Amino acid sequence: MGWRLRPVGEVLANRTFTGSKIHPEGFTEAQKKNTPQTFLGGRTVNPAMQTLTDLLFELGGGDRSIKSIHTPTGEHVSIFLDVNLSNLEHLFGGYTGGVGKFTMDAYNTIYKAIQGDFDPSVVPVLNRIYKPYNEDIILNRKKYEVIRKLILVIIFEFTQGFS
Repeated sequence: MGWRLRPVGEVLANRTFTGSKIHPEGFTEAQKKNTPQTFLGGRTVNPAMQTLTDLLFELGGGDRSIKSIHTPTGEHVSIFLDVNLSNLEHLFGGYTGGVGKFTMDAYNTIYKAIQGDFDPSVVPVLNRIYKPYNEDIILNRKKYEVIRKLILVIIFEFTQGFS
């Protein structure tokens, strides 16, 4: 398959080039048939984009509380409004590469900042400036320094003799 069609083929097969699943699937045929695509996003999907796909699902007449492809009146939600976010992210990343990943990460960071769930330690530039103080690292470093000095003393005593 050519590189231009590879992301589409991977989404249709629900497998990445490494063989891992792009999105979870229902366990039974009934679940596969009746579960909306918007509910089948992976655990690591962008929460801002998940909100957008949920809104599209509700605009199509879907009800998130019943978790069914059918609207409360019994009609199907349009396939254009029932979108699997994992598939969208895979297609976007497949065609845009690193620039697309950077854009999605930036969008996610801005969304989390607006929601009040901003963690500067996960932002590539800020994590170098903002590092939480971690006593365990310092204590482990001191412990290994003491052990190293003890080993050096033991080696010195054996080589020089106990006098």
